[in-house]
Amino acid sequence: MTKYSKRVTLCPVSGYDGTMKHQEKRKTNSAGCVVYRQCNDSLEILLIKPYVGRDAWGIPKGHQDEGESLVQTAIRETKEEAGVDAAIAGFIGTASTINGEEHKTVYVYFALPVGDDTPSFSSDPDGETADAAWFNIDSLPNIHSYQRDVVANAIDAIRIHASSPPR
Repeated sequence: MTKYSKRVTLCPVSGYDGTMKHQEKRKTNSAGCVVYRQCNDSLEILLIKPYVGRDAWGIPKGHQDEGESLVQTAIRETKEEAGVDAAIAGFIGTASTINGEEHKTVYVYFALPVGDDTPSFSSDPDGETADAAWFNIDSLPNIHSYQRDVVANAIDAIRIHASSPPR
Protein backbone atom coordinates (compact mmCIF):
# COMPACT_ATOMS: atom_id res chain seq x y z
CA MET A 1 0.00 0.00 0.00
CA THR A 2 1.47 3.37 -0.99
CA LYS A 3 1.11 6.57 1.03
CA TYR A 4 -1.52 7.75 -1.49
CA SER A 5 -3.70 4.65 -1.29
CA LYS A 6 -6.79 4.50 0.86
CA ARG A 7 -7.70 1.37 2.72
CA VAL A 8 -11.32 0.52 1.96
CA THR A 9 -13.04 -1.99 4.16
CA LEU A 10 -15.63 -4.02 2.34
CA CYS A 11 -18.47 -5.82 4.03
CA PRO A 12 -17.71 -9.52 3.41
CA VAL A 13 -21.40 -10.22 2.69
CA SER A 14 -22.63 -7.26 0.62
CA GLY A 15 -19.39 -5.67 -0.58
CA TYR A 16 -20.60 -2.32 0.82
CA ASP A 17 -17.67 0.11 1.19
CA GLY A 18 -19.37 2.77 3.32
CA THR A 19 -20.45 5.07 0.49
CA MET A 20 -23.91 5.57 -1.01
CA LYS A 21 -22.62 4.95 -4.54
CA HIS A 22 -22.56 1.19 -3.92
CA GLN A 23 -25.67 0.97 -1.81
CA GLU A 24 -28.92 -0.14 -3.41
CA LYS A 25 -31.68 2.45 -3.30
CA ARG A 26 -34.84 1.33 -1.53
CA LYS A 27 -37.57 0.93 -4.16
CA THR A 28 -40.94 2.40 -3.21
CA ASN A 29 -44.29 2.96 -4.89
CA SER A 30 -46.39 6.09 -4.61
CA ALA A 31 -49.61 7.08 -6.31
CA GLY A 32 -51.36 10.35 -6.95
CA CYS A 33 -53.97 12.18 -8.98
CA VAL A 34 -54.08 14.97 -11.46
CA VAL A 35 -57.58 16.13 -10.48
CA TYR A 36 -59.28 18.39 -12.99
CA ARG A 37 -62.44 20.45 -13.22
CA GLN A 38 -64.22 22.64 -15.76
CA CYS A 39 -64.41 26.21 -14.45
CA ASN A 40 -66.36 28.57 -16.70
CA ASP A 41 -64.72 28.09 -20.11
CA SER A 42 -61.40 26.74 -18.88
CA LEU A 43 -59.94 23.53 -17.47
CA GLU A 44 -58.10 23.58 -14.14
CA ILE A 45 -55.95 21.07 -12.30
CA LEU A 46 -55.40 20.75 -8.56
CA LEU A 47 -51.78 21.09 -7.41
CA ILE A 48 -50.06 21.17 -4.04
CA LYS A 49 -47.01 23.02 -2.85
CA PRO A 50 -45.20 20.72 -0.46
CA TYR A 51 -42.67 23.19 0.92
CA VAL A 52 -42.95 26.73 2.25
CA GLY A 53 -40.43 28.99 0.53
CA ARG A 54 -39.99 26.78 -2.53
CA ASP A 55 -41.43 27.59 -5.92
CA ALA A 56 -42.23 24.06 -7.13
CA TRP A 57 -45.73 22.62 -7.18
CA GLY A 58 -46.82 19.04 -7.82
CA ILE A 59 -49.65 16.60 -7.74
CA PRO A 60 -51.04 15.25 -4.48
CA LYS A 61 -49.40 11.85 -4.06
CA GLY A 62 -47.85 9.62 -1.47
CA HIS A 63 -46.57 6.21 -0.47
CA GLN A 64 -48.69 3.12 -0.81
CA ASP A 65 -49.79 1.61 2.51
CA GLU A 66 -49.59 -2.13 3.00
CA GLY A 67 -52.65 -3.89 1.57
CA GLU A 68 -53.73 -0.78 -0.36
CA SER A 69 -54.16 -0.68 -4.13
CA LEU A 70 -52.48 2.09 -6.11
CA VAL A 71 -55.91 3.57 -6.92
CA GLN A 72 -56.81 3.62 -3.21
CA THR A 73 -53.47 5.29 -2.47
CA ALA A 74 -54.05 7.99 -5.09
CA ILE A 75 -57.55 8.76 -3.77
CA ARG A 76 -56.43 8.77 -0.11
CA GLU A 77 -53.40 10.97 -0.72
CA THR A 78 -55.45 13.47 -2.74
CA LYS A 79 -57.89 13.79 0.16
CA GLU A 80 -55.13 14.04 2.78
CA GLU A 81 -52.86 16.49 0.96
CA ALA A 82 -55.41 18.64 -0.90
CA GLY A 83 -58.67 18.06 0.98
CA VAL A 84 -60.56 17.01 -2.16
CA ASP A 85 -62.33 13.69 -2.76
CA ALA A 86 -61.56 12.29 -6.21
CA ALA A 87 -63.02 9.75 -8.62
CA ILE A 88 -60.47 8.13 -10.93
CA ALA A 89 -61.14 8.68 -14.65
CA GLY A 90 -58.05 6.94 -16.07
CA PHE A 91 -54.40 6.00 -15.73
CA ILE A 92 -51.81 8.45 -17.07
CA GLY A 93 -48.44 6.81 -16.47
CA THR A 94 -45.52 6.88 -14.09
CA ALA A 95 -42.89 9.31 -12.92
CA SER A 96 -39.68 8.26 -11.18
CA THR A 97 -37.31 10.06 -8.88
CA ILE A 98 -34.35 9.22 -6.68
CA ASN A 99 -34.41 11.04 -3.38
CA GLY A 100 -31.81 10.24 -0.72
CA GLU A 101 -31.89 6.48 -0.20
CA GLU A 102 -35.15 5.99 -2.11
CA HIS A 103 -35.92 5.18 -5.74
CA LYS A 104 -39.60 6.13 -6.00
CA THR A 105 -42.03 5.27 -8.79
CA VAL A 106 -45.17 7.41 -8.77
CA TYR A 107 -48.27 5.97 -10.48
CA VAL A 108 -50.38 8.86 -11.76
CA TYR A 109 -54.12 8.88 -12.49
CA PHE A 110 -56.34 11.64 -13.77
CA ALA A 111 -59.49 12.20 -11.75
CA LEU A 112 -62.54 14.36 -11.20
CA PRO A 113 -63.43 16.02 -7.90
CA VAL A 114 -66.37 14.59 -5.96
CA GLY A 115 -68.44 16.97 -3.85
CA ASP A 116 -66.81 20.12 -2.49
CA ASP A 117 -63.72 20.87 -4.58
CA THR A 118 -62.35 23.62 -2.33
CA PRO A 119 -58.72 22.76 -1.51
CA SER A 120 -57.94 22.32 2.16
CA PHE A 121 -54.81 20.78 3.58
CA SER A 122 -55.55 21.26 7.29
CA SER A 123 -56.34 17.55 7.64
CA ASP A 124 -52.98 16.41 6.19
CA PRO A 125 -51.83 13.97 8.90
CA ASP A 126 -48.17 14.25 7.87
CA GLY A 127 -48.10 18.03 7.47
CA GLU A 128 -46.61 17.62 3.98
CA THR A 129 -48.64 20.37 2.27
CA ALA A 130 -47.88 24.09 2.47
CA ASP A 131 -50.57 25.10 -0.06
CA ALA A 132 -53.14 23.61 -2.43
CA ALA A 133 -54.85 25.42 -5.32
CA TRP A 134 -56.54 25.08 -8.70
CA PHE A 135 -54.59 26.28 -11.76
CA ASN A 136 -55.71 26.90 -15.32
CA ILE A 137 -54.02 24.26 -17.49
CA ASP A 138 -52.77 26.99 -19.81
CA SER A 139 -50.96 28.91 -17.04
CA LEU A 140 -49.40 26.47 -14.61
CA PRO A 141 -46.85 27.36 -11.94
CA ASN A 142 -43.40 25.76 -11.80
CA ILE A 143 -43.91 21.97 -11.58
CA HIS A 144 -41.44 19.58 -9.89
CA SER A 145 -39.02 18.55 -12.63
CA TYR A 146 -39.67 14.81 -12.30
CA GLN A 147 -43.45 15.37 -12.62
CA ARG A 148 -43.44 17.69 -15.67
CA ASP A 149 -43.81 15.01 -18.34
CA VAL A 150 -46.55 13.10 -16.54
CA VAL A 151 -48.48 16.35 -15.84
CA ALA A 152 -48.19 17.25 -19.55
CA ASN A 153 -49.49 13.78 -20.47
CA ALA A 154 -52.33 14.23 -17.98
CA ILE A 155 -53.30 17.56 -19.53
CA ASP A 156 -53.42 15.93 -22.98
CA ALA A 157 -55.68 13.18 -21.60
CA ILE A 158 -57.84 15.72 -19.75
CA ARG A 159 -58.38 17.77 -22.92
CA ILE A 160 -59.59 14.62 -24.70
CA HIS A 161 -61.69 13.43 -21.75
CA ALA A 162 -63.28 16.84 -21.17
CA SER A 163 -64.25 17.20 -24.85
CA SER A 164 -65.81 13.73 -25.06
CA PRO A 165 -69.61 13.58 -24.84
CA PRO A 166 -70.91 11.88 -21.67
CA ARG A 167 -71.79 8.19 -22.06
